[in-house]
Amino acid sequence: MAGWLQATVVIAVAVALHVPLGDYMAPTLGSGRHWRAEMVLYRCCGIDPDAGQRWPDYLRSLLAVSLVGILGLYLLLRAQAFLPYSLGHPGMNPALAFNTAVSFTTNTSWQNYSGEAALGYLAQAAGLGAEAFLSVAVGLAAALALIRGLVRHETDRAHAHSDVCRADLWCCNGARVPHLLARPVTRPTRRGIALRNRR
Repeated sequence: MAGWLQATVVIAVAVALHVPLGDYMAPTLGSGRHWRAEMVLYRCCGIDPDAGQRWPDYLRSLLAVSLVGILGLYLLLRAQAFLPYSLGHPGMNPALAFNTAVSFTTNTSWQNYSGEAALGYLAQAAGLGAEAFLSVAVGLAAALALIRGLVRHETDRAHAHSDVCRADLWCCNGARVPHLLARPVTRPTRRGIALRNRR
């Protein structure tokens, strides 16, 4: 009986929230305009968010983001003893660090250790916490690509890194701070005309 009640509550919440969440996520993820925080990330990574990607490039980009996440988290967990806020914990052994990095990147979050007994603050917050959000953003970008492929004739207008960035910043983290980001972003276009983007 408790299982049916739980399923009913989950379905009722999903039905109640699908319109407001959809109204928030559709313009956020589908807009061609870019916020200041996005443009800073694009510049730092050397990404042109307006350059479309065909599906093989999009797939390679999503896989690259996941592989970089695995490698970064693995190195952080291995080097924990030498990092600040490790609370005296040694680095994880290679097998456990790899298993943890892959599980958090694939969003299974399987843990074969006690988090507080094996990890310091930096590894938990910057490692596991950041990868938990990034893995959701990659999943949202993959779902977005699938939806675009089903409803559009032309699917090469999207950019994987732009989708992951938006999903992570605006949907996963809820980092929308309008008073900091409302300043217009001026950037040159291919025709040399400056565009002002406002949100």
